[in-house]
Amino acid sequence: MISMIAVFFTFTAVGFASDIENHWAKEDILELNKRGIIAGVGNDNYAPDVPVTRGQFVAFLNRSLELSDVEEVPPFSDVPPEHLFFEDVQKAVAANLISGYEDGTFKPERKITREEMAILLDRALNSKGIVTEGEPLPFSDKDQINSTYIEPLERIYSLNLIQGYNNKFDPKGNATRADAAAVILGMLKVIETPASADYKVASINSDGSLKELKSYETYADAAANAGSDQVVVYGNKIVWMKSGIVTTNGYTVLYTSPSVSSSPKTYVATGTELNYLDTGEEFVKVEIANAQGYVQKEKITLVPTKMIKERSYYYVSNNALYHKIYSPITASYVGTYLYGKAPMFMKEGERYYSWNGSTFTNSVGSQVGEAYQYFNMMPLYTKTSYTAEQLNSFVKSQNPNSPLAEMGHAFKKAESDYGINALYFLVHAIHESSWGTSKIAVDKNNLFGLGAVDSNPYENAYTFESLEEGIYEAAKTYIVAQYFNTGNWRYNGALLGNKGIGMNVRYASDPYWGQKIAGIMYRADQYLKGGEVNRYSLAVSLVPDLNVRTEPNVSSTTKAFALPYPGVSVLVLNEVSQKDGVWYEVAAMNINGYNFEKNYVYSNGSYGTLVKAVPVVK
Repeated sequence: MISMIAVFFTFTAVGFASDIENHWAKEDILELNKRGIIAGVGNDNYAPDVPVTRGQFVAFLNRSLELSDVEEVPPFSDVPPEHLFFEDVQKAVAANLISGYEDGTFKPERKITREEMAILLDRALNSKGIVTEGEPLPFSDKDQINSTYIEPLERIYSLNLIQGYNNKFDPKGNATRADAAAVILGMLKVIETPASADYKVASINSDGSLKELKSYETYADAAANAGSDQVVVYGNKIVWMKSGIVTTNGYTVLYTSPSVSSSPKTYVATGTELNYLDTGEEFVKVEIANAQGYVQKEKITLVPTKMIKERSYYYVSNNALYHKIYSPITASYVGTYLYGKAPMFMKEGERYYSWNGSTFTNSVGSQVGEAYQYFNMMPLYTKTSYTAEQLNSFVKSQNPNSPLAEMGHAFKKAESDYGINALYFLVHAIHESSWGTSKIAVDKNNLFGLGAVDSNPYENAYTFESLEEGIYEAAKTYIVAQYFNTGNWRYNGALLGNKGIGMNVRYASDPYWGQKIAGIMYRADQYLKGGEVNRYSLAVSLVPDLNVRTEPNVSSTTKAFALPYPGVSVLVLNEVSQKDGVWYEVAAMNINGYNFEKNYVYSNGSYGTLVKAVPVVK
């Protein structure tokens, strides 16, 4: 049986409940009540046969899976912050469990159907890394099931989580609260109870299903005896593989060592694909954007190479490079964004893959080229040549009703006063506030979601007297003072970057946050025809604590400051060749109290190679 559970009004002490005393789902309902997941409707009643709405079920999933608190994500038009299920819907969207309708609505009050419920159950199990082989559905009305739902329903059926009535499933029928209690409790038991206490070595069939070969008492024994094309399974979860990719089941932290007590390196959102390096009993070693780290095994799913069906990929269209994002939880593509200009080595009609946005491979894993996007790597303390009027004209061309269409002067003032690139800063606001139309932006003049964290992002978000005040505060107090400040713990380079270097390391869990903003900057530059892209050469540091100097010579009096991490970008204005080697004159970092006439970094020569130019897409 399958259903959707309501968010009930009061939790009741386990005991007599009048309308479920003789109901088939009594024990399931009372168990979920005991767990604090399902509550009654008053007077010791549970209304077990009442249909469940989409909003109620999302709240139920939130309680069952203990979904993490999130920063604000773009809301559905019919689920505003004051809506009863706003917080639950936000968490479910962030966890890739729901996506809503094409018109931007979620329809939280609509009754959920039995087949829709099954899909959400399948996604919930996927989010926990549960792997199971589907079984053919025996229902006489299976031809009425949405064709894209068949495979997920077969997996749910194989776990005995759904049953029919008189040999029918009734896929379009409404799920009831009693149905939901039974199914969700069954789901929790699958998640909480391993199918076997043994570790099993299994082979992978051609259709992606698993064939168990031999059992072992310990993880170490099973991993030692597994072949390169085999996996180790514990319960319903793959816990060892030789090669493949890793996908995250929720908000996931990458640690510097296989211990939660070690320092966090970065963090990523639900559904992120990670490069697989190695695995132990509790942790998995992964890589994203050249940053290696360790993730807790309970937070991820191992996907062996032979089981990979789809992945996120890059492609070329009209000489532009796009990135199409795949969600392993929903088993569907969930979005596409423009990244920048397409490299010359790419062709239309081909798929390309990259872990860092600059080194690309083809469908068979062979490297085809390396190319960086200018706006993704450009130091953000450099100034744009575009005027306030030009910035406004770009916004008007894309979104005429956006309040940002009259804010060019504020972004240029922030550039003048605090040293933050106005084009970048405008596009950052566009990305964070949906062109200035998010509820936090409209109600609180808060374009950057400042303070909008924890369990109630709308209430926690700071309020400003005007959009200008919010813009200046974000520039001065948050971005320049923290993310551009080499002495601040949030600093990883004053560039957009990715999860390996730049603001993206600590600013956002979305691993493509920096690339998305770079793509909008590229779009603006193309529209304004100013040719800022590739106007200068870019280079990156190769060593930690690279000294930036006021003159091209090594002296205690010429040191200006140091770039603490390898990979930090500099904008090259001129090349100076001397006896000791090659120096680069770079754009001066005149922010946070600095006021340099010129800055230099040592590139290569008798001191070694400390900085190298990067191949930027031309």
